[in-house]
Amino acid sequence: MMKMRTFRCRICGETYLGYERPTNCPYCGAHAGFLVPGAEWIEEFDIENMTDVSKKNLEQTLGFEVSNSAFYLSASAKAKAQNLELEGMFKRLSKIEAEHASSVKKFLKLDAVPVVEEEASDSILENLKAAAAREQRAMDHYRQFAQEATEPRLKEFWTELVAIEGDHFSIDTEEQSNFS
Repeated sequence: MMKMRTFRCRICGETYLGYERPTNCPYCGAHAGFLVPGAEWIEEFDIENMTDVSKKNLEQTLGFEVSNSAFYLSASAKAKAQNLELEGMFKRLSKIEAEHASSVKKFLKLDAVPVVEEEASDSILENLKAAAAREQRAMDHYRQFAQEATEPRLKEFWTELVAIEGDHFSIDTEEQSNFS
């Protein structure tokens, strides 16, 4: 009989229970290489001597992630009556973006993540286009933030966020072809 194991994500810190390492963190979307056996995980959110530039960039990252999470939540609600698959996709993307915000909160040592509201379109196609634009904007900024970071851990964090947001961009653009 297979034994259930714990894996922890180095990007969000969450724990996954399963028989095998998943291909992506189910909470933040990080790729498999960032999921380590639970016994090997160490907390990596305490950055000593964080530069003002990195702090400002983390604050901007938090804004993007909170906004994107709220957008996807609204898009999910709008899609519910039209397309249950996309309703579920938007809902999961909302949770992933919220997990990114939670990770940033840990780096910034905040008590809570800000709450914002975003209003998505009634059109699924328009929401997919808006989602792709949001993901592209995030990737562009996070690439820049990774280059500007002098802290290796933050470089790694933003580089992986670029990869995760790239996955989101791909699914958003692939789904658009179903509505053309």
